[in-house]
Amino acid sequence: MPTWLLSPYAWLGIALAVIGVAGAGAYAGARWEEGKTLKVEKAFSDFKAAQSDAALKKFKADADRIVTASDAYTANVTTLKGSIDGIATELKNVQAKNPLPHGCKPGPDRLRVIGNAVSAANAATGQ
Repeated sequence: MPTWLLSPYAWLGIALAVIGVAGAGAYAGARWEEGKTLKVEKAFSDFKAAQSDAALKKFKADADRIVTASDAYTANVTTLKGSIDGIATELKNVQAKNPLPHGCKPGPDRLRVIGNAVSAANAATGQ
């Protein structure tokens, strides 16, 4: 047996070397696991970012669709208001020009104006 193995300092040196190798292995393993965890976390955050982008694009498309529908509604309301005002004026003019005598039925002019008013009312309510 070699004489240096009998020295307590040799055993201390060997123990320190073993502890150092074990510590280095543990440190390397922890760093490797940390790197693996960071890769998983980055992949998850990339996935969440892609989901957020898709949801934002869908929200923007829906908002644009709502704005378009709102603009169309506003245009329709403006057109209907103009039509209703014109029909009301025409109805007043027909009543002033051709008043019905007592007991008479409405003539074609009145029926046309009433029909136009009914059509405009139905269009306004979506029927």
